[in-house]
Amino acid sequence: MVNLLAAFRVAPDQYGNLPPPETVNLRIIVLAVFGAMAATLFGYDLGFIGGVVTLPAFLDDFDLSTKSAAAQTAFSSNVVSVFQAGAIFGALCSSFAADRIGRRACLMANLIVYLVGAAFMTGASGHAGTALVYLGRVFTGWAVGASTMLVPVYVAECSPPHIRGRLVGLYEVGVQFGTMIGFWIPYGVLKTQTGTLQWRIPFAIQLIPAGACVTGLVFLTETPRFMVRRHGEARALRTIAYLRSLPDDHPYVVHELAGIVAQNEHERDAERATGGTGALGIVRESFGRHNIRRLFTGCMISAHPLTHRRRRAHGSGLLPDGRHERRQLLQPQDLYHAGPLCQQCHGEPCWPMLAEAIATVLDIGPGPRLAASTSKRNRQRQLFATGVYGVVRFVATLIAMVLFADRFGRRSMIVVGGSLMAVCMWTVGALTKTSPPVAGHISPSQYAAIVLIFVWAVAFCFSYAGIPWIYCSEIFPLRIRTFCMALCTSTHWAFNLMLAKSTPYMIANLGGYGIYFVFAACTTVGAVWEYFYMIETRGRTLEEIDELFSGTKLGAAPVPSPSETRSEDIDKEQKQHVEYSA
Repeated sequence: MVNLLAAFRVAPDQYGNLPPPETVNLRIIVLAVFGAMAATLFGYDLGFIGGVVTLPAFLDDFDLSTKSAAAQTAFSSNVVSVFQAGAIFGALCSSFAADRIGRRACLMANLIVYLVGAAFMTGASGHAGTALVYLGRVFTGWAVGASTMLVPVYVAECSPPHIRGRLVGLYEVGVQFGTMIGFWIPYGVLKTQTGTLQWRIPFAIQLIPAGACVTGLVFLTETPRFMVRRHGEARALRTIAYLRSLPDDHPYVVHELAGIVAQNEHERDAERATGGTGALGIVRESFGRHNIRRLFTGCMISAHPLTHRRRRAHGSGLLPDGRHERRQLLQPQDLYHAGPLCQQCHGEPCWPMLAEAIATVLDIGPGPRLAASTSKRNRQRQLFATGVYGVVRFVATLIAMVLFADRFGRRSMIVVGGSLMAVCMWTVGALTKTSPPVAGHISPSQYAAIVLIFVWAVAFCFSYAGIPWIYCSEIFPLRIRTFCMALCTSTHWAFNLMLAKSTPYMIANLGGYGIYFVFAACTTVGAVWEYFYMIETRGRTLEEIDELFSGTKLGAAPVPSPSETRSEDIDKEQKQHVEYSA
């Protein structure tokens, strides 16, 4: 039997102190697991929607099978776009609610919105069916956008610093798990179901994790940081003691509360001094000179590539002007999709189309483009290949987040992983340039490109897959944390929407290899920028991270903070407490 607690065993922090072993307990791990469950909603949408909208029963029930390929492309594009638009506004609008009613309550409210949207899509039929699908996508997009902002903050504010990276990293594990399941669901229903159940079952499955997550949140607690700011020290003390499984008067609990209270008082003093009260004050402080570096860093790395599946009708084969593209054995447009800023511009694979291209190269199936002419057997093979790729991604992310996130640090993982991704992308572009795909012939260069794609995917899982969620949930001050996190996640969704529309034009105009070099250049620049600009946050409390950013200049060594000195006294206080008890 797997010992879940062993994966989160206590290790000395950066000062050499050994936190109490009770801080690693089932309460905090269950809290992080329910956060990961909310992430499965995000991941499941990534995996299932592209396969469902091309199922024969879906096309028949929504009268798409009789329409042109261009009309099918437009429908699939709209299904994705309204989801992304809802995510942008969901992330932004939920930030203020989270500061007012709490992270947990706000997350529960948004999950209820998700349930409503999933119910609309599951029950869609008749002349109003298309409208219900679009409306359901807006609702689920709103909730997913809010959860990408809320869950990392919620888990980070509840976690002890020595395992915070692993606990927040479980969010990305949940995304990958949901994506993996979403990949296999269309394959399963295509083999076992016919008629309307073929597409209603995948939509209905969304209700299961959402309902379970809402139920679980009822029994979880609010974050101690929110408790200090809204309900006072007494309730915050009880919350910390509960989450750490320690008595109220334990030195570790008292020390953690003292740091949170001191930070809260400092922020309130600054708020009174500047007169920055209310929403306007939060906005002004977020873009102020003391926070702009953090906000810029967060936006640069948080525009997450996991959603960047252009879903070009998932097999329509139409270029922007409506022409059918020439079929190749290994097409760049099958393999990569653009992403914004440092993360998205590294070329996150368009997963279902990646698997289809690999299936074609390995002669698993011809992978014809038009859904109307795709045989059921070949479609099953393509979906199967997609599912296998999803399993690889899930396993790699699980290993990276649980075993390495708190061992090697955020900055080193994202720099090393990004550098390896850049090397893979430059090489694939060069192979595509020097050995263009030829129909009916599979060259060694094409096999090499496939190997590099999987190397690229593993490097991605160890860097850009989960580290941005961890980093952005840590670096902002308490008073403006949710709003700044909302700006980061909404930037991610906005660029995702923009590139979903622009990537077909990039593919059409940059040729078979140019798009690889664009992604490679962006990834290279990102790795260099992150090496010189990112500040390491591993092992520090959220309050110490705030002091670290406030006292550090670009290119200078971190200025020692009072919190660092206080942390060195934890062991002494614990020893004194043990001696007194004895």
